[in-house]
Amino acid sequence: MALKQLFSSRNLYTIFHSSKFQSVFGDILNKIQFRKDIPIHVQEHLMYADTIDRLLSLFLWKYKTFDNYEYKLLSTILEKGMVALDIGANIGAYSLHMANQVGAEGRVFAFEPDPANCSLFVKNINANGYKNIKVVPKAVSDISGSARLYLCRGNRGDHHIFHSSDDRESIEIASVKLDEYFSDAVPIDVIKMDIQGAEFLAFIGMKNILSKYNTRIITEFCPSLMKQCGQKPEAFLDQIESYGFTINYINEHDETLDTTTPVELMAICDKAKYINLYLEKRNRIY
Repeated sequence: MALKQLFSSRNLYTIFHSSKFQSVFGDILNKIQFRKDIPIHVQEHLMYADTIDRLLSLFLWKYKTFDNYEYKLLSTILEKGMVALDIGANIGAYSLHMANQVGAEGRVFAFEPDPANCSLFVKNINANGYKNIKVVPKAVSDISGSARLYLCRGNRGDHHIFHSSDDRESIEIASVKLDEYFSDAVPIDVIKMDIQGAEFLAFIGMKNILSKYNTRIITEFCPSLMKQCGQKPEAFLDQIESYGFTINYINEHDETLDTTTPVELMAICDKAKYINLYLEKRNRIY
């Protein structure tokens, strides 16, 4: 138990996202590239890693130390035939799980703007034979157009679309507004979102979708990153409630969904840095 607590996603987030860790180890981790992609069996899937940070992430998934309750929660809300979005898909751990849950008659739209992540993601899809995942190599935002992706040297799950003070390299990417991407009537059943502080922008860009459908959402909420992105986290929570959602805190420690208030969530984030939220429409029609 002590080992699991030591390597919990919460502790690892704090370590890998600290400026001290990145300044000391970022360049080293960035330069180490495996000669061959390394295969790892993660839950029910075969996945490949080509860098140390990606390999570490897969081991965390394999031994269920990385947001395990969130993973279980997805299993309970996804059903055969559903349409699901993975916003911030990285190399596909969630997308593969979602594709398995919705089955051949369902669809998963996976949005990932980093070309290197996308390349490995496609390899992971092919290794598992899924035909129901569509990879969209774009960042989800409030506008469709061009943007810049600022790359984290030693943690490729920590890229973001806003300029920060940690001297990151950046690349040009495409961004997409979901209300425009899904201009046709495509009912969105479930969304998982983790885009490093840009969640508010994504919500603005999917207002029509959220007003039409009883979409259930699992999203990261990190006030410090949201502020760096130029957004107010309190306004984000107010916006969620204005769309008719009930906000639940995904309590990884107790494996519970805790109904809470924006004030309580901000207090939790003062200690935890980031949390995951489960959003469900009030008076949801099943």
